[in-house]
Amino acid sequence: DCKELVKLNLKVSHLARNSGALGKENALLHKGLESLKSSGMTWMTWKNGNYELTRQLYDALLVSEYSSGAYDAARAIIDEVIDNVNTPREKLNAYTHRIMCVMSETSEYGKGLEIGLKILSKYGIDVPFSPTKAVMAKGLMKYTVALRNRSI
Repeated sequence: DCKELVKLNLKVSHLARNSGALGKENALLHKGLESLKSSGMTWMTWKNGNYELTRQLYDALLVSEYSSGAYDAARAIIDEVIDNVNTPREKLNAYTHRIMCVMSETSEYGKGLEIGLKILSKYGIDVPFSPTKAVMAKGLMKYTVALRNRSI
C-alpha cells in the first residue's frame, strides 16, 4: 500500500536525520515522493484523506534539500508546498526556508530581509524596510501601552 510505504519512508527518514545520516534521509524522502507520484497520487487526490501525510513528506523534503545545500531543489519544493497547502500557517516552514536559501546561497542578507518583510505583509504585519523616526516612536508607544501594568 502506497500510503503505508510513504509513512514508513517518512518515519525512517526522521531516524536517519536524527542519527546524522542526511544523505540517507534525503534518499528515503525522495523514495517516498517517488512512490506517491508513481501511484498517481497528486496533491489534489491526497487532499481527500492523506493531506497531512503529503504535507509532512514535502516539509521534510524541503528541509532535507536545504540542509544538504541543494538550494534549487529546495526552492522547487518550497514553491510546490506554497502552491498546494491549505493554510497560511502551513506555508510558514516553506517561507522560512525560502529566506534561508537566499541568504545561504548568496549571502545577500538585505534581500533575505526584503523577502521576509514581503512575507510578513501577507500575514497582515507591515514593517517598513527603512522606518522613519516617527514610525519608530509610534511603534514604541504602542508597545509601551500594550505592556503597561504587566510584570516582566
